[in-house]
Amino acid sequence: MLARPAPETVPPTDVRSVALETDLPRIEAEDAQDNPPFCDRTTGANCVNPPNGAQFYPFFTTAFAHGGCTWQQGGNFIPQTINHFGGSSTTEYGPLLQTVYPVAGFTTTLFFNNFNSGDRPNPCPTGFR
Repeated sequence: MLARPAPETVPPTDVRSVALETDLPRIEAEDAQDNPPFCDRTTGANCVNPPNGAQFYPFFTTAFAHGGCTWQQGGNFIPQTINHFGGSSTTEYGPLLQTVYPVAGFTTTLFFNNFNSGDRPNPCPTGFR
């Protein structure tokens, strides 16, 4: 388990939203591993969360610990957890995110390289200490 205090800015500014993301499609591609079926990053076919064969994939939670809100990474059953973002990597990281990448010749290409939750309210605002 990894735990750290909520990020702070100077001067203190409330970070109103967060997005949670994992790059599973990129590491499930044929050029990255030997466990078919491979993720097709151009169509999103066979891009899965959690990865094929995995019985667990870590995700973020928050807790009230050490006098304030703390981000944790590990799983659903860490002591003092107050927010588990749905309780699995599938619900936390959300759907596939298609991203635009530049290529030579002043053109672009699209790939699915991440699962992304989209913006959600920050569960550890600055005043939550």
